[in-house]
Amino acid sequence: MTIFLFSCFWRKWKGWTYTVFFVLFFSKSRKGQGVCLSGGLLLPLCVVEGEMDDSRRKRELGKERGRDKPHMVPPLLAINVCIVSPSFDTAAIPLSWSLCPSEDHAGVRWEKERSYRLMGLEERVLHRGYGYPHCTVAQLSIRPTDLDALRSVVREIWVTMKESTKQLDATLKLAALEDGPVFATTADGAEVRLPSIKIVRSETLLALHENIVRAVRPFHVPPTTPEVGKAAFHPSFPIDNAVTVEWLKKYLSEYCLEAYNPHITLGASAVKSVASSSFFKPTTVPWRNCRLVVSRMGNYCSCFEVYD
Repeated sequence: MTIFLFSCFWRKWKGWTYTVFFVLFFSKSRKGQGVCLSGGLLLPLCVVEGEMDDSRRKRELGKERGRDKPHMVPPLLAINVCIVSPSFDTAAIPLSWSLCPSEDHAGVRWEKERSYRLMGLEERVLHRGYGYPHCTVAQLSIRPTDLDALRSVVREIWVTMKESTKQLDATLKLAALEDGPVFATTADGAEVRLPSIKIVRSETLLALHENIVRAVRPFHVPPTTPEVGKAAFHPSFPIDNAVTVEWLKKYLSEYCLEAYNPHITLGASAVKSVASSSFFKPTTVPWRNCRLVVSRMGNYCSCFEVYD
């Protein structure tokens, strides 16, 4: 006698899962005739299937709750109004890769939270510790609800100045390398700096800076606490000190206009003397190859998540 056992279908009823099995028996009689007997067996699969259903319901409920959960928006956003250009990528990124070691480069015991490198504008995916090459025009902290209005003001100034400025004057001159300030030390005790490319303070650039600073001042809301200030920065590269928060609070009162120092930061580097390097060649970038953007700022005034 040969026996075949197979499951035909299953269904749920009152929270239980049932499976119907059909059992087929084949036997051969003495006269050579085949006999087939069939029967149905209804089995409740409550232990396994019931638990699976309960687990599945919990997962689905969790997903629904996740979709219903409101997106947490910080009370303030750290904003960097800056000039970006593919020409900056061409000039700055090779230098950044040459001068700014990765965490295991050249035997330097690097710390990921201190690392800062550059990536090209065409790379839209954000990476921790990476930012776009840029020339800062103004920095401030704003309420998220004021972002669209701020972008509109910045765009209008940029378009007006590009149209009214003589083409010969509307350039950015990348003049020389600078060692930059010391902001940290490696685990081995080596100084870590923020080297940069110095940009000439031309009359047109200063005029743009002054117009932007005056226009954005009404939007500035200083952080009330260090915690609020830290939360304002981009999570892809959060700040690790209170100095950056103080810089953001005081930029429009102490670090702009007469104190304005235009430059393109190359990243975090333990190289002792960047300024004496022969890697860099002076470059002139026309305004027509540039964009003035509003971006959310990361640590060390890095440029993340371009909004315009």
